[in-house]
Amino acid sequence: MSGHLLEVDGLRVEFVSDDGPVRVLRGVSWHVDRGETLAILGESGSGKSLTAQVIMGILETPPARISDGSVRWDGRDLLRLPESGRREVRGQGIGMVFQDSLSALNPVVRVGPQIGETLRTRLRLSRSEARARAVELMRQVRIPDAERRYRQYPHEFSGGMRQRAVIAMALALSPGVLIADEPTTALDATVQVQILRLLQTLQRESGMGLVLITHDFGAVASIADRVAVMYAGRVVETGAVRDIFRRPAHPYTRALLDAVPRADRRAGRLAALPGQPPVLGGETTGCAFRFRCAAAHAACEEREPELTEHAQGRWSACHMGKEMLAHVPADS
Repeated sequence: MSGHLLEVDGLRVEFVSDDGPVRVLRGVSWHVDRGETLAILGESGSGKSLTAQVIMGILETPPARISDGSVRWDGRDLLRLPESGRREVRGQGIGMVFQDSLSALNPVVRVGPQIGETLRTRLRLSRSEARARAVELMRQVRIPDAERRYRQYPHEFSGGMRQRAVIAMALALSPGVLIADEPTTALDATVQVQILRLLQTLQRESGMGLVLITHDFGAVASIADRVAVMYAGRVVETGAVRDIFRRPAHPYTRALLDAVPRADRRAGRLAALPGQPPVLGGETTGCAFRFRCAAAHAACEEREPELTEHAQGRWSACHMGKEMLAHVPADS
């Protein structure tokens, strides 16, 4: 047993195509512990949501194929459990909040009964017990006037209220880990802050682990303990939020941070990361980021860097990771 509540180790996934296998996850590894918030950062297509689908057992196989790796939940490898075992963990062990709340809710079923249905089918609660618990969950996620809202349809909820309802559904079976996949997408700034604070409060109250999939550095800074940065289907840097924000050990992380507007910088054009992420399935040797990296050198072309611990708790998949840390003062 690893000792971690949820651990993804060396996960590799490929899709079958007419031109051969297309590798989309290339050895993804990260973990989250009880009471901890892990943020997973990266551009679209880096493999963040795909990893979550594998964990939840909702990735269609075929066309996808899990070629290697493990996903251990409380010591058990989920990838080797029968579907009945995966179903037991799904919801009760690990819950998930999807980014599109409108798609996550059935538009022709009232919101409250949708929350209660999970309780009736999984916990065998009576109709009245499920209703009472659903209303309680709606109050827990700060949906006002929960008794009346219970009977309303999804289209009668605002975007923020729908997302709260989806969170209530994910919490219905009291999971040990909650995966939130871009939970603030399409919400205005004020509501985004409310949803993030809600997740933080719920996590602290229950002691669950929280995995926040996002591309929003502000969200990461506000609630996360650690960060795993993904690029081209693998984790390229991981460490404590404070450490990574102050001293990135991978050029990709540094480029992302440089592109974030900051109040302490003079107004002007934002730094942009040149080029595009590599095409999925495009086999290449060396570091996948080297085509966009100003510091790339011969070693970057010859071999792919391993995810290595360059300092305590600081892991980076960069040949220059240790040098990057050494050239930035610890108190910068």
